[in-house]
Amino acid sequence: MKTYKLLIPVILGVALAVVYASVFVYNPVTLSLSPVSNPIQLLAGTNAGSQDLVSGNTITVTPGSDQSSLSITIHPTYQYTDYENIAIIKNTDSQSYNVWISVNNPISGLPSGSHVYLIVNGTIKGDLLTLSSSSPLNLGTLSGGNEYVIGLHVYIPEGSTLPSSASGSLYIIYSPSPETPNSTP
Repeated sequence: MKTYKLLIPVILGVALAVVYASVFVYNPVTLSLSPVSNPIQLLAGTNAGSQDLVSGNTITVTPGSDQSSLSITIHPTYQYTDYENIAIIKNTDSQSYNVWISVNNPISGLPSGSHVYLIVNGTIKGDLLTLSSSSPLNLGTLSGGNEYVIGLHVYIPEGSTLPSSASGSLYIIYSPSPETPNSTP
């Protein structure tokens, strides 16, 4: 008889668990979006559109239609090639924003030993070939109305085979918060 008394609570518990397992409650939430223009603009620098190495090649920097994206094409050679003032990150707002760079797709196709250094306002910030999407590179705080002048310093070891092309992509991330973003979306 004691065995049945012990089994009754167990059976009742299992029966209730099955009954409540398919109960869902829906509470309404209203979500409103009020999109605004981007306060940080990505622009072509003063050397964009200039003659690059080898006749017919141009330093190409193309901002998106709303200056929220950027496409850059350069033509480096062996050893060190510097590209100064090819792009600008401009804060058009009155408040300050913290700015980071994060790799979306690492640059692939360059020979082993190559480097592509990001230069911000004349200072080397990091090698775009070694950046990780899990740890964005902090460029600093961009005050209202100010800009970062972007350049690239490319090294390709002499004696290596030059690729026909090499490409990759990254994100420029900004926020009024100093908290580091987690990763690439």
